[in-house]
Amino acid sequence: MSDETPHSECWLQGRAIVSGIAVGLPFFLQECSLQSSETSRSSFSLSDEIARLASAFAHTQHELGILVDKLSSEGFCQEAAVIETQVALAEDTSLRQEIENAIQTQFLPAEEAVREVTEEFRGRFELLPEIVFRQRFDDVDSICQRLIAFLTMGGYAHGQIPQHAVVFAKSVTPSIAVEMSVHGVGALVTTHGGPMSHTAIVAKARGIPYVSGIDDSRMAPSREGGKVIVDGLAGLVIVNPTNETMQRYMALAAAHDLCLQENTVAAAPETRTRDGQRIALLANVSGVPEMKQVSCFGLDGVGLYRTEYQVLEHRRFPSEAEQAASYAEMVQLAEGRPLVIRAFDFSSDKGWEEVWDVLPNVKEGRRATSLLLDHQTVFQAHLRAIIRASRHGPLSILFPMVSSVGELEQCKLLVQEAWSFVCAEKEVAFPRIGAMIELPALAFQTRALASMVDFLAIGTNDLIQYALAVDRSNTACFDPNLTFHPGLLHLLAIIVRESTAVGVPVSVCGEMASDLLMTPFLIGVGFRHLSMVPRLAPMVRHLVRSLTVEECERLAREVLGMDSPETIRARLREWYCRNHGVLQC
Repeated sequence: MSDETPHSECWLQGRAIVSGIAVGLPFFLQECSLQSSETSRSSFSLSDEIARLASAFAHTQHELGILVDKLSSEGFCQEAAVIETQVALAEDTSLRQEIENAIQTQFLPAEEAVREVTEEFRGRFELLPEIVFRQRFDDVDSICQRLIAFLTMGGYAHGQIPQHAVVFAKSVTPSIAVEMSVHGVGALVTTHGGPMSHTAIVAKARGIPYVSGIDDSRMAPSREGGKVIVDGLAGLVIVNPTNETMQRYMALAAAHDLCLQENTVAAAPETRTRDGQRIALLANVSGVPEMKQVSCFGLDGVGLYRTEYQVLEHRRFPSEAEQAASYAEMVQLAEGRPLVIRAFDFSSDKGWEEVWDVLPNVKEGRRATSLLLDHQTVFQAHLRAIIRASRHGPLSILFPMVSSVGELEQCKLLVQEAWSFVCAEKEVAFPRIGAMIELPALAFQTRALASMVDFLAIGTNDLIQYALAVDRSNTACFDPNLTFHPGLLHLLAIIVRESTAVGVPVSVCGEMASDLLMTPFLIGVGFRHLSMVPRLAPMVRHLVRSLTVEECERLAREVLGMDSPETIRARLREWYCRNHGVLQC
């Protein structure tokens, strides 16, 4: 860090979470959220406070509903799902009753009652044994913050953030990140936050540069009010930049934007390395709006279509006919490109109320393929709907979170039954079948799995979580260096080596697929299929075209000989910066 005299340039080193460059004025989120106005006790009226609370709930439900519709229409189904959870919470009478009771029994103003109940809920959630349920306090907290903002300031504080602002906060929940993205926030700077968190996924999907690991005490220089530069690749926050620094970064930002424009074309040529190796860039999509981006960003097809987000689209569990219609539309939009339809991947963090009555075992911790096998009537209808859609074009079925060879065998039998049923109506081609490797134990059965399927896919988000016993959603303790853990990288090398040995293609479908630091390593160990958020494909394509397989293989061998995540990350970052001219690495 440089001198900290007033208005001098100050460099803060944090953790790079989402790449990109942003320049803007600082905005301190928590300070704004904590503003309040005093309510006079002399004029206290129970009926008035109950009415104020009712108005705050109505306003909150209205705002959230608008936000869900906007996100859904723009194709951000995962982000819409985050807000849908809060819509249900805001409509649930139990939370409102708790606050009303606090007003009536403790004679509290509405905003104070909300604060009181928030802390009570915090204590209750902290006592829950399962961390996934403890984390749902974030939704309660976000709703209560919104209520307090309306009661004290007449509106939600996050909506007052200026466009292109650099937002500083201790932490940012996924719902707040969604809200900020809609308001055009320029960048995020937080104390806590990890690259695998849902907040990071939201920021990456919306193209918001994000740096974490900046302590409160180190944020002091930014309070001077001068401009701030956020370098989301190097993990830098530059406060009060000099004219020279500003010019250098503006040039780098312009080059970044030009790269996006040059690579965002409907007829983008194949993505090949400098020495001619074909690398397939595929899309992760949740619905029709994102599907339409596949052509826009010149992708080769869809590597992962998340079917479970139909629940949000229909606002209930879809019927077999509705599923078939949705899948048929996706096939038609693919226009002959590969389309991988992942079977429903429901779990406790996506166990929306619409799912509970249909797949009740989701409440018990069952998830993905094992959950579907518990409910074979639903599973069969799901498979029949997918197979019917194949009348409109080629598709593949991908089974998530496969836990054993035996489980995969059961799935294949059910596909055979569903296909025979559909063919009795009208003959269709038998679909390609794939399995996701997301559990570390399955990495050592890659050959056995590969012998049963047409392709494999690696869900790196869950593989990291289960291989390293970390909770990627717990941003307070998640170490981003774990993404570069040597054990994890060796697992990836084993999977691609074993699948390649038997001629079965394998793709990377998690956040790692679009991590520019990891791209040369992935190519170096043998991956040739990368599936990612569509808008990130241009930057990955640009990088791939600058590489050769030989240099990637050398780098991969070097990295696999290292024994610490920190050393590996530093080496990959140094290699990227040296080869691509990124500043201050």
